Amino acid sequence: MAKRKSSGGWRTRYVKAKRTYHRARGFGSGLGGAVLGPVLQGAIAGLASSTLAGRIPYSTPLAYGGVGWFMKNPTLLTLAGIQASALIPNPLAGSNGGGGFI
Repeated sequence: MAKRKSSGGWRTRYVKAKRTYHRARGFGSGLGGAVLGPVLQGAIAGLASSTLAGRIPYSTPLAYGGVGWFMKNPTLLTLAGIQASALIPNPLAGSNGGGGFI
C-alpha cells in the first residue's frame, strides 16, 4: 500500500512502496553449496579424468579444465594448467618436467 508523504505544501504525495526481492534457496555457489561444492566438483573431475584416461591423450588436464570451466572453479583450472605445463618438454631442465610436485 502506498504511504502518505506530506511535503509541507498544499499537495499530498503518495510514495509507492519499494518491492523487495529474495533469492531462492538452492545449492548456493556451485554444485552442492559452499562446503561440499569443491569436494563434489573435484570428485567429478577425477571421475572424468579416469574415464577418459585410455580413450584420449592428455585426458587429465582436459578433464580438470573442462569441469573447472563449466563449474567456474578456479582451483580446477589451475590444476589443469599445472598438469598441462608438466606435459610440455623443457630443454633447459634436461627432462620432460614429469617430476613435478603434483
